[in-house]
Amino acid sequence: MNSERDQNASPPSMPRWVRNLVLVVGGLLLLFGVLTLCGVGGDHGPGRHASAAPAVAWVAG
Repeated sequence: MNSERDQNASPPSMPRWVRNLVLVVGGLLLLFGVLTLCGVGGDHGPGRHASAAPAVAWVAG
């Protein structure tokens, strides 16, 4: 009957929107990685927003 057909049947292919989403997200991650490695984004990180003055410990009293 259909047993031979079921054994040789391939699984359904990935929907087009999933494939496109994977390509866009992968491209953005690749772009982010290249820009990060090249240093194009500038000086980012927690130290960028810290002031040059030493931190003051506030004591509630």
